[in-house]
Amino acid sequence: MQILINTDNHINASDAFNEKVAELLRERFRRFDDRITRIEVHFNDENSSAKSYGNDKRCVLEVRMNGMNPLAVTANTSEVMSSLRSAIDKMRSQIDSTLGRLEEAR
Repeated sequence: MQILINTDNHINASDAFNEKVAELLRERFRRFDDRITRIEVHFNDENSSAKSYGNDKRCVLEVRMNGMNPLAVTANTSEVMSSLRSAIDKMRSQIDSTLGRLEEAR
């Protein structure tokens, strides 16, 4: 599973941050390991670092699986890692739903 992490210039993407994000993604999507080829994460601060209030940290999570169109979700919270966790939960639900529909169609 390939993991790509993208951030805007208002989010500090240190090596430690990138490793923490990749570790969380590998852990939370482990049961889909045989199906997922790539995960892309896009973080941005919608208000810039000068104005940190509200749910201004956005995480867009895109998952590509074998033989399927990409799936994408978006989550906005007040903290970067919180937005990632929220996006992961949404994506896991979307994958379960998509794979369930495929099983029913068989």
